[in-house]
Amino acid sequence: MKKILIVLFCMHSYLSFAAKTEDMYLMRNTEKGDLFFIFENSFHSIDNKHPLLFDITHLTSCDTISVKMTITDKELVDVDSVKLSWSNTAYIVTNPILIYKEKDNKCWVNRCDCVFPYKFVEQAFTNKQCAIFTIYTTSNTISYSLSPNKWNKLSLHFQEIFITIQSHKRLIQKRK
Repeated sequence: MKKILIVLFCMHSYLSFAAKTEDMYLMRNTEKGDLFFIFENSFHSIDNKHPLLFDITHLTSCDTISVKMTITDKELVDVDSVKLSWSNTAYIVTNPILIYKEKDNKCWVNRCDCVFPYKFVEQAFTNKQCAIFTIYTTSNTISYSLSPNKWNKLSLHFQEIFITIQSHKRLIQKRK
């Protein structure tokens, strides 16, 4: 009886984990390939004043990933560049594309789009070391990441999402 309960518990844990990951993204078939959209996530700065909100879009026919991020600051700033890193590995996007800049209550909200190589983002978000976004603005530099516990949980979901993306890429190549 104990073995059956343990198996049922494990199955329930796995299914609830899978359901949570499925709620984190959507996939759509398009003429140019499968489009994956990973819903908004957040990293926090050291001072925890404002989170860095970001979402990820990937088209399987491309070798790049679009990371759109929302940066909040008390001052009106221009985002000069964005670095995504972990351990001793980094990639910098210079001159990210500004989507909008607007005043929201007492803060300025910048929304920008950064295009990274697909493989780099996949490695950054499935790595055991927490990924770090560093935003370079006209007035300062702010780094955003997660606590180890939160990162461990989030990276498991990203691992599953990137496995799904890779499966779709292999399927597309087999059809050709």
